[in-house]
Formats: sequence, C-alpha cells, structure tokens
Amino acid sequence: MSKARRKKTPVIPSTVMFDIPESYQQTLTTKRFLLIDLFLKRGQDRLLIFSSDQQLHLLFESTTIFMDGTFDITPAHFKQVYLIHTEKFGQGLPVAFCLLPNKRGKTYLELFERLKEQAIVMGKQFNPKRIIIDYEPGLLPVIQQEVSVFILIIHVQHA
Repeated sequence: MSKARRKKTPVIPSTVMFDIPESYQQTLTTKRFLLIDLFLKRGQDRLLIFSSDQQLHLLFESTTIFMDGTFDITPAHFKQVYLIHTEKFGQGLPVAFCLLPNKRGKTYLELFERLKEQAIVMGKQFNPKRIIIDYEPGLLPVIQQEVSVFILIIHVQHA
C-alpha cells in the first residue's frame, strides 16, 4: 500500500517554484479546490489557498469565523498552515486551508483581500462580524481593520 502511494506522490520540491499536480488542485469529484496560487515576492514568497465552492459559500454566509495557524505540519518553503473555520450546527467546519510564507501583516491582508475578491465573484460578501483568533502580532492590525468584534485567545505555556 505505501509503495503504491509513494509512486503517486510527487517529489517534494526543492524551491517555492513548483507546479501543483492537478490531483491536488481538485476535489475527488474533480471540482476546483485550489482557489489562489499567488507569488507575493518575485519567486520568493507564495500564498496558496485551498477551498471548494461549497466551503466558500459557508464562509461567506458565516457571521463568526475562527482562524488559527500551525507550524508543526508546514511543508517546506512555507511558514505556516493557516486554517479558517466557520460555525454551523454548533460545530466548527474547516472552510479554507492556507499555506502562508510568513507571519507578516501584509500576507494576512492579502489573504483577506483575496477572499473578499472571491466573494464578489460569487455574488456574496466576505464580512464576518466576529473573528476568533490565536495571538498573532502580524494579524491583529488586519483583524482590527476588518471587524469591530474579535476575540483573542492567548495560550499560556507552563514550564
């Protein structure tokens, strides 16, 4: 089983300049999944956003979103995997999976701008009333521009 999987899995790229195989750009039902593939700096920083149309509809209809990044599973050439969830039926549902090159405010702003553009394309608005985030200094000013109410969660580590 693992040999067969390895044959289908592409080689891990050595730079940020790589083509994304079609099988990673689509859902299992061949619908678009790769929403944004954008170079922020000349071949150095790349922003990838994965989300299906169904997930985007949930995102753009939601008044509350949850945003959080993780660093443990981040692929090479990216700084973090950033997830956006909405609340539906009392459950948190993942609606966007982002690969971010850094933790700068400009990058988070670009993420918001691209989602707003996609909302317009779909005849909707990306205008959450509340955003719940983990503490991230680069994100705070961007969030404060976007919403009037945000909840900041600060993790305290015990030694």
